[in-house]
Amino acid sequence: MKTPPELLRISGSEDHDWKLRVIPNAFPAVQPPSQTWKDLWEANPTSHRFNSAINQERDAIGFHEVVVETPIHNLVLATQPKSYVKRILHAWRERGRKLCESEPSLESILYFKNNGSVAGASLVHPHSQIVGLPLVGRDATIRRDQNLSYYETHGRSVWDVAIEEELKMRDENPLHHRIVDENQLFISFVPFAAISPFHVYIASKFDGAHFEEASDAHIDQLAEILSLALKRQHVVLGEPDYNLILRTSPLRGRSTQSAYDADRFTRWHLVLTPRLGAGAMAGFELGSGMFSNSNQPEQDAHDLRTANIEDLE
Repeated sequence: MKTPPELLRISGSEDHDWKLRVIPNAFPAVQPPSQTWKDLWEANPTSHRFNSAINQERDAIGFHEVVVETPIHNLVLATQPKSYVKRILHAWRERGRKLCESEPSLESILYFKNNGSVAGASLVHPHSQIVGLPLVGRDATIRRDQNLSYYETHGRSVWDVAIEEELKMRDENPLHHRIVDENQLFISFVPFAAISPFHVYIASKFDGAHFEEASDAHIDQLAEILSLALKRQHVVLGEPDYNLILRTSPLRGRSTQSAYDADRFTRWHLVLTPRLGAGAMAGFELGSGMFSNSNQPEQDAHDLRTANIEDLE
């Protein structure tokens, strides 16, 4: 089957004429807006929200793209060099910027990678996905509201406080803490309330709510620390299936705005979740809304931090 027209290409070398390509998803969850839909949206942005007494319905409008990460069919991301990871992050940022510029109805953009069948991947070939939506999802709205509430109550970003606590814990007890890696701009750690074993957050140490505004320096150092996180999980867990999600704020100047700039109270970040049996959604999780994780985050962080990844570098 022929692939759809390219949206972005990173040129290759003598062996392959491309290193990475972005194309429309052949089986999209949403469809690009028609001109009629755009005209109606411009006249009334709320015209496509259909409400009943208890339910809300929206047109399945948006952009669903696939990042084909390599022409080689069976590469494992965790075993590749930093430059390989950097290309993916660069493609995410560039396509995010392009979607934001080209379609004013979009309110949020999702960036994610499902690796392995347990994580929801339907293709073996290395790929990730980008979805632009004319709405903000429920979970993203809840996270934004919680971050804003903390800021209004305490006058500080919850991310500043969380990172300070992780660094303080490491300083006080260098052998028993939750930090995995750190560089000039980013920190990776197993969160205090990890939803599953070896669950890892990668967060910027500086303000910034919108991934699309990330600098080249951010992309470079993010690739470095993400590459390490993937390698550590690969060694400790034996090439696990996982979900990699980049959480970023609704696009600047769109969606529901607050009195505060989002940069003040929230921060874009990566979440790396290995899909292990202990982290699966089952009756307890579905019934209570809570996650059951018997692992200690400090021990998980220690195991990742001390993993021998020399053979993968």
